[in-house]
Amino acid sequence: DQYYAVSKRLISINHYKEARKVLMAAHKISQSNQKVLAELIKTELILGYTEELNNLLKRFLAMRRPQIEIIETAYKNLGSDRFIFTANREDLLIDLQTHIRDTEQEDVVEQIPAKQS
Repeated sequence: DQYYAVSKRLISINHYKEARKVLMAAHKISQSNQKVLAELIKTELILGYTEELNNLLKRFLAMRRPQIEIIETAYKNLGSDRFIFTANREDLLIDLQTHIRDTEQEDVVEQIPAKQS
């Protein structure tokens, strides 16, 4: 969590490259830390880095309850020309879109009141 706190401070002063280095180190130490992974993905998108983005997003999608906001942001960004050379971009866009659609369907089902007998 110290790495995460340092990265948030760096991001708050727009030092994204330095924050990325800190987040990469934190992610290496704890690959299951969803908070670090989410912040790393956001930083990669801001910087326009594509090398690790595919792997990071796939790992994020496999987590228990990934934040839909990050998935939607990634989907919008990957759809732009800035990320045209991202490895397996089309497959990743399909995975992101599927996850967004499934999450929206889950939200609708949760809003439907259960019948009482």
